[in-house]
Amino acid sequence: MPTHTDIIFPYIKRRRRQAAIILSDAEKGQDQKRWLYPYWTWTPSLKRSWTYAPLWKKRRASGALPLPTRLQFVFMASYFLLNLTYVILVDWSGSEHHIYPQLRKRSGTIAAANMVPLIVLAARNNPLIRILNISFDTCNFVHRWIGRIMILESLVHMMAWIYPKVTHEGWTVVASKITHSKFITTGVVGFISLLLIVLLSLRPLRSAAYETFKRIHILLALAFTGAIMAHCIVSLRPSQLAYVVTATALFGAERLTRLFWLYRRNLSRGSSTWATVEILPGQAQACRVTMHLPVHVNITPGMHAYLRLKAVQPWGSHPFSIAWWEHSGFFDNTKVSFIIAANGGFTKDLYDHAKSQPGLSFHTGAALEGPYGGHHSLDSYGTAVLFAGGTGIAHQIAYIRHFLEGHAAKKVATQRLVLIWVVRKTESIEWIRPWLAKINHMRTQHPDILQLRLFVTGGEQIMRHVGDGIGVKAVAGRPDIEPILEAEALEQVGAMCVSVCGPGGLADDVRAAVRDVQLKSGGQEIDFAEETFGW
Repeated sequence: MPTHTDIIFPYIKRRRRQAAIILSDAEKGQDQKRWLYPYWTWTPSLKRSWTYAPLWKKRRASGALPLPTRLQFVFMASYFLLNLTYVILVDWSGSEHHIYPQLRKRSGTIAAANMVPLIVLAARNNPLIRILNISFDTCNFVHRWIGRIMILESLVHMMAWIYPKVTHEGWTVVASKITHSKFITTGVVGFISLLLIVLLSLRPLRSAAYETFKRIHILLALAFTGAIMAHCIVSLRPSQLAYVVTATALFGAERLTRLFWLYRRNLSRGSSTWATVEILPGQAQACRVTMHLPVHVNITPGMHAYLRLKAVQPWGSHPFSIAWWEHSGFFDNTKVSFIIAANGGFTKDLYDHAKSQPGLSFHTGAALEGPYGGHHSLDSYGTAVLFAGGTGIAHQIAYIRHFLEGHAAKKVATQRLVLIWVVRKTESIEWIRPWLAKINHMRTQHPDILQLRLFVTGGEQIMRHVGDGIGVKAVAGRPDIEPILEAEALEQVGAMCVSVCGPGGLADDVRAAVRDVQLKSGGQEIDFAEETFGW
């Protein structure tokens, strides 16, 4: 019987479900019937109306600003109200000489306290990702909104000083304080730094020039932290200073951790990481990047890594989903592959550089930071339906390999696996043909577990050779997602997970279909997972 841990930590329930299925001697399909429906009958309605529902009609394709889910909105609204409550709980019956100092103290204290979760949620080595089983994208979302709440609190903090000062002494005194008082000067510098951070973090600006945004963001963050630390030291505020010092220490520790693992992953026995970059066939302007690491690196599906290439923007690091990996050699070296589409910035420079090389490929020194993620295990689901759009196949093909290996070793519960890949041209199949050949070899003992469907939206005739030898069913046109999921729900074995990695429009369509099928299936256990990396 489910306990309170099933509510607080859903992954405990999934692990228990997985273990029960794997360890059972009963026939798999029969054994998973008990997991076909959730314990609580209201769970599908909760998922449909809150957990998976965007705040408005669309989430990713809603315009310049991706919308949160309703559950995320409730969480952030509650967080904001808690902050607001702390700030306004002052004695309003006194004179302004008592009210404004209280507002300054409370708003400044809560703003300083918010620096700790702000730093933790922005970190690549964020422990909350694994503890709470949430994605980096979710942490990044909360990070941005905490920053916006902090600017409001900082504004209250500053205005609670400026307003009474101007009222009683005038702007001349205020200007003199700003230029001659270390306490006021550091506070103003900190506020301006935070204001610039928030303004430059708006999606249209950071998307237009992300590389520039990232460097300016870090510099402004350092300026803000230094100014606020000096502000607290000058004002002799030990409680607020403790929050700032804690946030700074966490920031420094996380950076040192990244440097340590960057060294361990890329340098060993006199060898270092190098990369092969080759242009993939077709008009999609995509490259395959293969990193050759001198050490063994444990990788699980769903992971991503940050790449640094000596020949292309050597000082930048850029995140990409890991598509394939292999271990080889006497020292058990690791080879990690990525599929990268040219979308501007680093990815466009990478493609252009490869295109200018003889043979449309080149070798270069490189470094891999990570891998990160891989926290979202799908091993306990009897049915998995994976949607991929374009280079989103890199994320999903890693799961397919893992499912097939786990099924053969009886380590996963998955009995039915469907991949739906949406591309513009059939030639995109060449991106992963070598890996599909290996996948086909894996499923020879269990040919019915995996279905591969290719939807080609470019209006071309489907070539017969597309599926030759790799078992892919190719269809012209866009997939009608809701009927596909309804059909899968009829064939569902145990609990089902629907995962999507691709453009915002595809992710929104899959999300909407999953919400509708929650009730049309009669309340079966259907979970949704979206892989995205939103900055």
